[in-house]
Amino acid sequence: MTTTEMTKLQTPDVMTLGHVFARSGYFQDAKEQAQGVVKILAGQELGFGPVASMTGVYIVKGRVTLSANLMAAAVKRSGKYNYRIIELTDTACKIDFYERGEKIGQSEFSMDDAKTAGLATENYRKFARNMLFARALSNGVKWHCADVMGGPVYTPDELGATIDMETGEMIDRPVDEVITSPPTQVTPIFKPELVLPFDEEDDGPPRVPPDEVAEPAELQEKQFVLGRVQGGFDKLQLSPPERQAKWNKHTGGSVPFLSLQASLESLNGLLDELKALHRSRESRKPK
Repeated sequence: MTTTEMTKLQTPDVMTLGHVFARSGYFQDAKEQAQGVVKILAGQELGFGPVASMTGVYIVKGRVTLSANLMAAAVKRSGKYNYRIIELTDTACKIDFYERGEKIGQSEFSMDDAKTAGLATENYRKFARNMLFARALSNGVKWHCADVMGGPVYTPDELGATIDMETGEMIDRPVDEVITSPPTQVTPIFKPELVLPFDEEDDGPPRVPPDEVAEPAELQEKQFVLGRVQGGFDKLQLSPPERQAKWNKHTGGSVPFLSLQASLESLNGLLDELKALHRSRESRKPK
């Protein structure tokens, strides 16, 4: 499996990772699961893995921005483009860009340019070379190899964010950016802690954790059956494509994988199929 194939995660994997990354507390701009998922998906489109996406991809004013280091890595590994730093001092940075070995242009950004743009802050003066390199690189990528990114690309500071120039991490959002709160009512998705052992003989009443007893009866039953489905997937050791195919068969393929959006009838139908598959396998085992 190639690196690119490994980064193309299926939906349930992305949702789980978004939850884990948000709960970890290590990523200050992704404190909600959905925020983590958006960062991962944005990075995935550019060929980056989940951790690289969480550390180098930022959504600022509704636009995808990348740290200069991640942008440079994308250019280097494209196989089509490359760049070479011609000058890098505290006053200017010049970068030549190449396509298949042939020079196609140059990008330059100086401290005078920073002053003209109103960017010559203390952060620029303290990390002059880092800041000048980031701006020269992002300009060059936009001008000479935008197809690597699928369109215009920015570093967070270009949109007014404050970044740590030693790490490239965004440490503060633009003062004029408005972040709306997520909706209070969200569609519940499968919770890993609700996984129940798969036992085809067990058709007892739904079992739910104590903190879920206040949920409506139908939702409790969905959680129970969904847990049994996941347990069946695990016990039968079905591959991710096989799991997705069976899920799509019963839900029509329009419901997110392992989501409580699926009807109870669909979940029970899927569970019955898993039980039948389990019985079939057991019957073929030597006595």
